[in-house]
Amino acid sequence: MKRNNPDQESAINAPIGSILVIAGAGSGKTRVLTERIRYLYETLGEKRILAVTFTNKAAGEMKDRLKLPVTMGTFHSICLRILREFSEAIGFKEDFTVFDNDDSKSLVKQILKSLNRNDINPSGILREIDRAKNDYEIPQGGDQFYELVVQVYHEYQKKLKELNSLDFGDLLVFTVKLLEEKPLILERLQNRFKHILVDEFQDTNLVQYRLLKLLSTGSIFAVGDEDQSIYAFRGAQIENILSFEEDFPGTKIFRLEQNYRSTRYILDAANAVISNNFNRREKNLWTDTKEGKKLELIHAFHEREEARKICAEINRSKVPLNEIAIFYRTNAQSRAIEEALIQNGIPYRIFGGLKFFERKEIKDIISYLKFIHNPSDFVAFQRIINSPPRGIGAVTAQKIIEEAGGGSILEVKNKKLAPFLDTIKGLKGLPLRKITEELLKRTGYIKKLIDSADPQALSREENINELLNLMGDFNSLVEFLDHVALMTSSDTSSGTESSEYISLMTLHISKGLEFKKVFFTGVEEGLCPHSLSFEEDGGIEEERRLFYVGITRAKEELSLSCVESRAGRFREMSRFIHEIPEDCFEVESHSEEFLPEVGRRVKHKAFGEGEIVEILEKPVLTLRIQFDDFDEPMNLIDWGSKIELVPES
Repeated sequence: MKRNNPDQESAINAPIGSILVIAGAGSGKTRVLTERIRYLYETLGEKRILAVTFTNKAAGEMKDRLKLPVTMGTFHSICLRILREFSEAIGFKEDFTVFDNDDSKSLVKQILKSLNRNDINPSGILREIDRAKNDYEIPQGGDQFYELVVQVYHEYQKKLKELNSLDFGDLLVFTVKLLEEKPLILERLQNRFKHILVDEFQDTNLVQYRLLKLLSTGSIFAVGDEDQSIYAFRGAQIENILSFEEDFPGTKIFRLEQNYRSTRYILDAANAVISNNFNRREKNLWTDTKEGKKLELIHAFHEREEARKICAEINRSKVPLNEIAIFYRTNAQSRAIEEALIQNGIPYRIFGGLKFFERKEIKDIISYLKFIHNPSDFVAFQRIINSPPRGIGAVTAQKIIEEAGGGSILEVKNKKLAPFLDTIKGLKGLPLRKITEELLKRTGYIKKLIDSADPQALSREENINELLNLMGDFNSLVEFLDHVALMTSSDTSSGTESSEYISLMTLHISKGLEFKKVFFTGVEEGLCPHSLSFEEDGGIEEERRLFYVGITRAKEELSLSCVESRAGRFREMSRFIHEIPEDCFEVESHSEEFLPEVGRRVKHKAFGEGEIVEILEKPVLTLRIQFDDFDEPMNLIDWGSKIELVPES
């Protein structure tokens, strides 16, 4: 059996009380948590133990390791048990049901229909209701949308009560209310759960934190890491772990800094970047394993070249495909990567999302384009006729198809259908990208998406913009549709059924995973950190934590990639790369034929002529050039083969 290191041992055997274990990435936090439970149960003979995790998977793994009869589960499962036992005290029958997300969405949809607000996406309303429950508050009014949220919330809660049902947020809220309003029940539960242990403490929201404070009577063992707090959008409050000592007096803090996952260069990079955050406790990850490979910095002109270079590196690598992952900040970035993988015959699987051409908004637009190209395509017609909603039901659509009789649907005479057909007719013959931009405008697709308050609206809009960017590579609509057909056909047969595949995922999905080789793509200003974080209070720090989580998933090899132009726009290298020490990178020497100097005139193959205004040497030799045809200077990374000197007059 593997022995604990001294820091782990100190935390595991600490005297009973309020204990906070700051567990750095890859430092064995799950081991410490399970061994602490074993210590309490077997060594001290303490049986009144409650262990709380964030996922059923984590709870299952701990149960398998321990095989001890202690109460263990997620916040929601623990609260459900409590409410089943004390249902009458909250005004519900014992056989109450729990609504899942689909149930809740269906109920909100019914309520919106009764209010004649079918134009609003129920997911957007539910998101605000859930946010309020996470913050242990009742939704408050504001603009027109939030007034609607308040109205729907009260009707929603009323309907749930009538149905003897609770939703997932209610499981937490009603348990906290129960403990606050029924002191005898609180005392009973405090006596039952004398020792509380909590995993991933940095991810707790306000209602979860309130629950723990109520239940705790002095013996609480929390494990977490503020540097890995990346779920603020779900309600997680980093302040919970930062203010732990204030809320739990007499707290003893233990730090786990020995990393068992990554090599030294990866950890040096991670430590250097995260040290720039202000809201954190000092810690420094270290390892006693080999130094390993230095970080690779991949420079590319655009996203297609970035994807090609990654594929070339995968083909050269001796690391098994199952041990390789590609990370990106936004889902839209997967498109160029997926195409390159397909073209190279490299099997892949996307985690936590759909492949690019399977996403609803992409399939909608492709179907529009198919119908414009072929007005007899009744399958495409059925998909788009009510997207966005036009009040044409499935029965009417089928009658229209039957009337067309296998011919052009554009020839069908139908008063309700006429505006839609006029829109389609008006788009024929336009250039490819113009067709798509005009159909988005004339159908109101983007406006409907934004107005719907869909929580995925931004991601869907980014996907649409990526599709528009892709269209720049094609001369005609038919050429583009042929490309899409070949891509989706190749995708089906290329290898997701293989037992060996590359893993593709967003940074948020990567949390808790590890791979021998990681490609971290799009490390650019505006993507990582994301542009939305620029104006948010604490936004850059959260993005830096997200970057930190991403790079600490790599065990042996880490490649960071950035481009000079993405989606037709110039990109700056991310500030996070500049925060990594230069000696962490493996940098190939340039093959330039001249020594760059400030003030020299140069000519770029794509950007034209300009003047070098600055030379940056970290993390690699970078030229900052003011090109004549651009307002702002650009940073050129892989410049050796792309620019030449302009002869001096």
